[in-house]
Amino acid sequence: MENQNPFLEALNPLFDQLDTHTHLDQAYAAILAEHPQLGLLFAAHCCMAEICNGGFFQLYTNSTGYMAPEAVEGFIALGKPLTANCIAESLKLLPQPYIRDWQLRVRAIEALCECKPPKLKPNTFTKLEDQFLELFDEENGSYEEAADGYVMELDD
Repeated sequence: MENQNPFLEALNPLFDQLDTHTHLDQAYAAILAEHPQLGLLFAAHCCMAEICNGGFFQLYTNSTGYMAPEAVEGFIALGKPLTANCIAESLKLLPQPYIRDWQLRVRAIEALCECKPPKLKPNTFTKLEDQFLELFDEENGSYEEAADGYVMELDD
């Protein structure tokens, strides 16, 4: 079996701690309290996976969208401020303050899509998604290199 990246080895125990469908707020708060730097990397990694898989709509309508504000901080910590800015700009398109509760956030997004004229359209996030997808693996090196370096610095 091939060795995992150092960042994945560091994150695996956090995935085990976190049930992304119930009590995410409590579980993630515990992770941030115990491992603040890894908590930011965890948020960045989860949000990156959602955005790469289905875009910002998928991120914000899934439970892991809870961590979007921390993902901004996580990408900054990884040395990817332009990537972080894509998430920050997308957050500005949603109701403020940011809704952490998954079901309430989904309802708010649905309401923005259904109002006349709609405030969110299927292509609302397209430009930011394109920028994110271009930057996350290019800005200051690849995502994996940045995440591995970040974890190795934590171990020093």
